[in-house]
Amino acid sequence: MRILYVNKRKILCDFEKLSNIWLASETIFLHLDIKPSDIEIIINELLEKLPNDLAYCIMSEIAEYENLDETLMKLIYKNGDKGCRAAICLRSDLSQELKECYKKFDDSDMV
Repeated sequence: MRILYVNKRKILCDFEKLSNIWLASETIFLHLDIKPSDIEIIINELLEKLPNDLAYCIMSEIAEYENLDETLMKLIYKNGDKGCRAAICLRSDLSQELKECYKKFDDSDMV
């Protein structure tokens, strides 16, 4: 199995190359090396790439990070795909506002 190593520099400078590798691989593991201080920059960059499968995947991985800022959780939930929204909904530290979104989340078509 191949591993796609992703860090801030690669997202900011080589995202198209990463995305092409991601799309061309039937089985590939995503390894993120993103510092907590870079998460906001990364999320904002990924939002500009949407809709893109790799961007959604990276955002859903970041959605699971401990101590993720609530504003970033909301951005991921609002702009992400079902995987991103599911990752946010599964967090144990949701605000009341995000818990209300969770109640409305329809996961009936997820396997």
